[in-house]
Amino acid sequence: MMLNGKLTHEAARVGPYESVYPLLKGTGQDLPQAIRETYLSLFTREPNDEEMKEGLSLLKDSPVEGMADLRWAMLNSHEFKFIP
Repeated sequence: MMLNGKLTHEAARVGPYESVYPLLKGTGQDLPQAIRETYLSLFTREPNDEEMKEGLSLLKDSPVEGMADLRWAMLNSHEFKFIP
């Protein structure tokens, strides 16, 4: 369910009405802040230097798609606990 399920797929993708979306697109783009907000919302902590570096490499070519990949990885990590 977590690796290939619809719930995880929908939770990972980034929609235009999310607060992180303006940080990924347009004139207000701030990729480090987008990564920080994502870590705070999913792990309730700031990313460390290595996580920030990896996140920026994921977001550099296509920020919205890269953020979906980052979220998917975070949702499927041991640090994230899903309690239905």
